[in-house]
Amino acid sequence: MLAEAPRGPQQERAPGRAALPLDPGDASVVCSPPDTGQPREGPLPRPLLVGVAGGTSAGKSTFAIRIAEKFGAAKAIVIAESSYYRDSSSLGGAASAVNFDHPDSIDFGLMERHLRLLIDGREIPRLVYHRDTGVREEPGDTIAPRRVVIVEGILILAEPKIRDLLDYKIFIDADSDLRFIRRLGRDLTEKGMDFEEICRGYLEK
Repeated sequence: MLAEAPRGPQQERAPGRAALPLDPGDASVVCSPPDTGQPREGPLPRPLLVGVAGGTSAGKSTFAIRIAEKFGAAKAIVIAESSYYRDSSSLGGAASAVNFDHPDSIDFGLMERHLRLLIDGREIPRLVYHRDTGVREEPGDTIAPRRVVIVEGILILAEPKIRDLLDYKIFIDADSDLRFIRRLGRDLTEKGMDFEEICRGYLEK
C-alpha cells in the first residue's frame, strides 16, 4: 500500500538550546534583525544553524523553505547542499554519470568555510550548479548573514564537519514508495528522463 504522508520531521537540538519554534507566532521570540555582513562587534548572538536531511524526495527543500518563510526573508536563509556539487564540467559527456548521492560529489570543505563565515557575521558568495553542463559558478551576488541559517540536503548529517556546526538536526522520514513517486514525477517533468532511467538511478544510487 502506498504511503499517504511522510512520518514527519524528527528534531534533535544541541544542549542548552530551546526547541526551534516552527509556528509563525513563536518565530519572533528567537529572531533578531539580520547582521550587516561585517565582522561581529559586541555581544551579537551566534546565528542558529538548522540542518534538514532525509532521503531523496523526502520533502527536505519544501520543509526548509517553509521554516524560512515562517521567520521571514530578513531573518532566515536556506543553503542547499546541491549548490555545493563539485564542478564536473571537465568530464564532458561523462558528467551525466556523476552520482550526486555520493559524498564525494559534494564540496563539504567549501560548505564548512562558508557556514563559518556566516557564523562570523560575514557574507558568502552565492553558488549555482548546472546539472546539464556540470558547471558550478558564482554569479556575482552574495548571501548576507541571517539570524537563522537552514542547511538542507541528503548528506549533511552524515558529514561530521557540517553536523558539528548545527544547533538543530532534523531528519525527514518519508516512506520509500512515496519518495519514489515524488522523484518519478519530478524527474519526468523537470529533467525529461524516461521511466527506466529514473528507476535505475533510484535503485542503484
